[in-house]
Amino acid sequence: MNNSILLITPSPAEIITVLNPLIKAYNIKIDVAKSGIEGIEKCITCHPALLLVDSELPDLKGESLSAILKDTQKGCNYTIYIFNIDKFLQNTKADYYFPALNKNFKECLCMQLKVFFDKKLLKEKHSEEIERAKIEQASIIPKKIETNTFQVNNVYSPFSELSGDGLDYWTGEDEHGLYGLLFDCTGHDIVSFLQVGEIRALLKKGCKYYQSKVYKSLSEIMQNVNTDLFGLHGEDTICTAAIIFYFDFKENILHYCSAGIPSFYVKYQNTAAIKKIECRNYLIGYTPDATFKAQTLPLNNVDEVIFSSDGFSELFMNQENIDLAKHDDVSAILITLKRDN
Repeated sequence: MNNSILLITPSPAEIITVLNPLIKAYNIKIDVAKSGIEGIEKCITCHPALLLVDSELPDLKGESLSAILKDTQKGCNYTIYIFNIDKFLQNTKADYYFPALNKNFKECLCMQLKVFFDKKLLKEKHSEEIERAKIEQASIIPKKIETNTFQVNNVYSPFSELSGDGLDYWTGEDEHGLYGLLFDCTGHDIVSFLQVGEIRALLKKGCKYYQSKVYKSLSEIMQNVNTDLFGLHGEDTICTAAIIFYFDFKENILHYCSAGIPSFYVKYQNTAAIKKIECRNYLIGYTPDATFKAQTLPLNNVDEVIFSSDGFSELFMNQENIDLAKHDDVSAILITLKRDN
């Protein structure tokens, strides 16, 4: 496995010190070039897994070096991170950018490199399996639905190649109702992908039984899914956060039942403010005798409803309190209700 980094900077010692923990953990080989020309020459001969380029080089801007390499015949194979940037130049071509060195640089660089090498390792170990899983995962994400009553779409953004989140939605036979589910399993790897398939199947089966009047309430769905999981896995059952819902547009009521999803969001007519609706229930898989309470929300004056996983909720309307742009799978179902003006 090629775990090599080509470090292109006139002052490599400080960066190598930052990289030392990763060098040991991932058996990384470091090659050093102290100028842009030397970097080009070493890139051709060393074939590094990653280029880490200083913006301030003695002969070229790091952004220019990156653009040159990316536009070569083999440029699409290069992964390039540029650091020490004080301003962005037009037509810069790189995969990741770090601002001028500051106290957060070490932590951010190590975290990003860890993601890179973890992802690379996963690809090399399970490349065919992962590719098949990605295709399957993409194939079951629902498309946009639009009727005279509502529009529903989704955001599905895995943190890595596979997501531990799942979502689905569909209309009733007369298209006056909307059924759906969203859930968040632990992790985002091939194991999580397999868990996603199981949870999705159990939740959707329950929702279909509810749609067919076999189950009388959404809480009955959650109860049966929880019981089925403990029946299948016993003490090895893994906790999952989930929410299921039914929009009854004839009665103008939203029915919902959460299992560990802490909240969802509602926007009302004639206001820009978005209200968080708090939810309290056990996670699925937390305890065999858990109970789940279904709730309702009148849809009078409701313009939009957003159901989401934790990865979205931690970022949404929380710009001042985040340290990472994104650190988890992000999933959301976006429902817009059509109102007569």
